[in-house]
Amino acid sequence: SNLSEKIAGLIQQLGHEEFDLREEASEKLTAIGLPALKALEEAQKSEDEEIKARAEKLVAQLEGNVEEPDEDELHLVPLEGEEDEVETAEFTIKGRVEEQSFMVKTRYGSLGFKRADILSIVFQEPLVTRLSFDVPGATLAEKNNWFDSQADLAEGEEFRLKASGILTLATHNGTKCGPDGTRSIKRTPPPAFKEFPTGSLVGKIGKTGKPFLVGTDYEGVVEKKGRLFLGISLQSGVVQGKLKVVLEKRTR
Repeated sequence: SNLSEKIAGLIQQLGHEEFDLREEASEKLTAIGLPALKALEEAQKSEDEEIKARAEKLVAQLEGNVEEPDEDELHLVPLEGEEDEVETAEFTIKGRVEEQSFMVKTRYGSLGFKRADILSIVFQEPLVTRLSFDVPGATLAEKNNWFDSQADLAEGEEFRLKASGILTLATHNGTKCGPDGTRSIKRTPPPAFKEFPTGSLVGKIGKTGKPFLVGTDYEGVVEKKGRLFLGISLQSGVVQGKLKVVLEKRTR
């Protein structure tokens, strides 16, 4: 493979007559990491003393970076049998893992694993889920008429809402506004909405959650789990149009 050829070339470069090129090869092999280990172990037998010495140093360095499983991990049951589970942030899959081995493609090349050798797999990057929905202008939040997004948010979950579109406030001289609303209309909204511009997009988490201004773009962290509800900050009147809302939530 291309990676194998690259590793072989770098190992030969370990014995280059120029010091800087030898150092460069060592750094690149260190960056490649474990996929280079087998070839470096073979290079320890090289007749070139420089290659041999550098290979020995790199092998010791790479083997030192391999973490031994702790005692709890050693007692984990390997993936096999009828009780296999694959758990994600959204759901748990139960069934039977029948494959005897797995091949994983990485930026360092392909790695193979036997099923019985796998104790667990942990994805470090957060799971990003995106949902989109249309919020009708007639959804008047101040009248307790909320749009149910059908999206449940978990405590501690990071989320972002981005909205677009134009609403026409027909009973307010046909004033037009986007998700950020307008402050050109004088009125007395309910206390929970008094800081929000008229016609702005607002939200709440859970049926009894405190309303917050969403506007065009909002980012936050869920303090208490619950369903996401959205609406327009207006108590009465006719509102034409709808807002397009995209929800992005990150689960670690």
